[in-house]
Amino acid sequence: MEVREDFITVKDQLLRLVKYGEVFEENNLEHWPHLKHKEDFQSIYDLGKEDRTPLEKIYAVGRDCAISMSEGLRSFNNAREHPTLTTFIKSFDRGWVYQIDDLRNISAKAKKTATFLKQCPWAVEQMIILFDEQLKLLDATRATLKLLKRTDLYKIENPNFFYNLGLTLKVWKDPVWSKVIAATIVFIVGVVWSLFHYWLPADKITGKSIHTKQAQTLDTNRIITLKQKSKIVDVLLANKGRISIAIVYVRGDRKAEQYAQEIRDIFNSAYWHTSIEGATFPGFDSGLMISANKMSGIINVIITAFDTGDINIKPWIDPHMKNEELQLKVGSP
Repeated sequence: MEVREDFITVKDQLLRLVKYGEVFEENNLEHWPHLKHKEDFQSIYDLGKEDRTPLEKIYAVGRDCAISMSEGLRSFNNAREHPTLTTFIKSFDRGWVYQIDDLRNISAKAKKTATFLKQCPWAVEQMIILFDEQLKLLDATRATLKLLKRTDLYKIENPNFFYNLGLTLKVWKDPVWSKVIAATIVFIVGVVWSLFHYWLPADKITGKSIHTKQAQTLDTNRIITLKQKSKIVDVLLANKGRISIAIVYVRGDRKAEQYAQEIRDIFNSAYWHTSIEGATFPGFDSGLMISANKMSGIINVIITAFDTGDINIKPWIDPHMKNEELQLKVGSP
């Protein structure tokens, strides 16, 4: 994979992320679906809800993580989405890379449940192993992102006091005075920083309590749950469409816009082509409606896929639409 010219100085770190992304893609397209559909995973549905839930979650969350990371880790060449190295690095903020503790808890609960089963399905055991391997990749990704933040390119995009100080000292003519000034400034900053830490509680400085609260659940702010998404993506992957779907949400409705973005993410995860925009629809403000000039196999696939996630899509025949034109209207959920 080629690295865009303006990122060439951080090529080694980005190519490492590409390799991680390729592993996540292989997991998404091969290992997760194989373990779910080709092995004995379905036997978990003979278990009670208390035992079944943590085993279902190991698949749903593990698969969703693989989908997201396979795309995100290789998206740096998209200048529209990531005009700078900084925007690429920040795209991982509050994402999977920074939810590792939550993911480890999911793995621990699945292991505990598997241990107490009389006969744990082989597919579940393999899914737990695959899940933990992905955790190692997330750890490695986080470390690589830290390396990128230490590069000159990142520092140029994010100049701070110490970086500007370094530039000043480089052009300072007298080497003796430059050292004296640098030492004095560092001392003053150190004193101020110490006083700051002394008077302000640590949790307000680090934001730890806030971050922990935000990371308590992976599904809290979603309209479509990860479990629903996983089911829908499975069907769409098996019946990939070759036409582009125009996703149009009710303009001015924030919930409808979020709903549309999550639906677009589902189609993109299954490698379908989509576009998205807001518009006004007289008489339509809630739910989902798919429009075309005639019924087709693609429409049936979409309706069936979302039905597996308990999401209803109403079909609408519009004779004024062009052949192969497909529009999915999105209102409030």
